[in-house]
Amino acid sequence: MGSSNALITKLRGRYGQNLRRDLLDAILAEDTLEGVLKHIRREFAPEAENVNTIEEAELALERWQVRKNRELLRFMSGGDRAFFALFLQEMEIQELLRFLRVFARKNPSEQTAFVLHSLFEHRLKMPPDPQMSVRTYLERLVRKPYFRILEPLMQRSEEAIDFDTLDLNLNRWYFHTLRQEAKGLHGDERKGVLALVGSMIDFKNVNRIVHVKRFARSEEPYLRLQMIEGGRLIQGPVLERLLQGATETVEGYLARSPYAGLLNEEGHLDAFLPIREQQVRYRLAWRFFRRTESGLLAALSYASLQQYRMNDLRRILEGRAIGMDGTSLWPYMTEQMTKERG
Repeated sequence: MGSSNALITKLRGRYGQNLRRDLLDAILAEDTLEGVLKHIRREFAPEAENVNTIEEAELALERWQVRKNRELLRFMSGGDRAFFALFLQEMEIQELLRFLRVFARKNPSEQTAFVLHSLFEHRLKMPPDPQMSVRTYLERLVRKPYFRILEPLMQRSEEAIDFDTLDLNLNRWYFHTLRQEAKGLHGDERKGVLALVGSMIDFKNVNRIVHVKRFARSEEPYLRLQMIEGGRLIQGPVLERLLQGATETVEGYLARSPYAGLLNEEGHLDAFLPIREQQVRYRLAWRFFRRTESGLLAALSYASLQQYRMNDLRRILEGRAIGMDGTSLWPYMTEQMTKERG
């Protein structure tokens, strides 16, 4: 418990330094893009101190986030450290998917630019050579824990990659592995981590269900095959009911659940769903962060809160570039549903 208390104290200190609400309010209050960049240079130095464009600012923020997450590993040990490292692999997996899309296009300048700016160049052994085959590149990743998901691509290296299936299978591996490792934890920590991971799965599944029912009805017979097992609330009969029902069935369930924040004021799902999802997830992570006595759960929650702050800063940068002011940007902030934060 002593090590957990020390880690929680450190995390809350970091929250007060970089993620507290008044910093976001000050950035939103800036009238110009340069004003926003000034705050980013000051608050996220040294990575951001020479930032002068939106692209440079976004890259600096990503560098800051990755470095801060990796720093936390130094304050953890044993199973907690291994689990947190596994949790962080989501960013690596998403970067791999982005790189494979670029790699498949065989555009030398695009690939060189991607590799040059990627924070995962060495971890993912990215080749600058666009002429390299998919098989040759994937052989570099043979020691990755998720390599078995990539291995079938080596047998079809001359075919176009089915990125939807690859994305689904990598997510299944990621969440299955997280849940299996979480089951090895004990007591309230195990319960809390499984709840956090399960809610992440719920949101993945809800997004897929809504997308198919609204925009890809031809895929509905295969929707069950696209689900990720292990949801916190949306599983078993509940999941089957949502799969079989119309969009109104999904909305009715959400309205009576802790995920009601996904709906608009009229009780419907709309194009604002991605923003509302992040707002609901922020609120969940915030509650875990403030209430848990587990150092691991506090670190997982903190990493999530940090991700949402980075998302908000990117939206502010992009909004300022097209003339949106703080009042117009506020509905897009992931933190706006959480009233009790400091």
